[in-house]
Amino acid sequence: MLVGIMVFSDVEVLDFAGPYEVFAAAAHRIPGLQVLTVGPAERVRCRGGLVVVPDWKPGEDAGRHTHWDVVIVPGGPGARHPSAERDWAVRFVADQWSAGATVASVCTGLYILAEAGIAAGRPVTTHFRAVDDVARMYPGLEVVRERVVDSGRLLTAGGVACGVDLALHLVARTWGTDLAGVLAENMEWPVTG
Repeated sequence: MLVGIMVFSDVEVLDFAGPYEVFAAAAHRIPGLQVLTVGPAERVRCRGGLVVVPDWKPGEDAGRHTHWDVVIVPGGPGARHPSAERDWAVRFVADQWSAGATVASVCTGLYILAEAGIAAGRPVTTHFRAVDDVARMYPGLEVVRERVVDSGRLLTAGGVACGVDLALHLVARTWGTDLAGVLAENMEWPVTG
């Protein structure tokens, strides 16, 4: 299984780092699970100044990474404000959705899912401070206030730290609650329903 965790300029660090930590820990226990960061450039400057070098960039390893099983879309200012990188993220998500990937957003990563046209008609969630803005900008979305909303191939998580809950939920759904519980315990993370 190949999990791609997106990064782009002005991405919220915990939005991608929390899920990355969960899937990287799971990869030590699950043969064949691989988690990579996916970004539009050689280097990405995150919100707060952290610089990340994505594992995979467009046009690289085209034969090996044309289809991702799971794509995690974090939030942050870079997910909300128009830019060439945001346009790339929207196209990447739409392409992966069309190819059958499970797509999940954390926090305001929901804006990218909405722009990609894959969130309409399903219940979704985002950071509590963005709920009204999302409902105004995307009236076709059913925005609810939950930590994680699972709509099958589309999952969304609330603000920032909820990305850890999302990743643990995906682990539990895919490999069982026992593994998710072990990972949560090792991270000293409370398990939510």
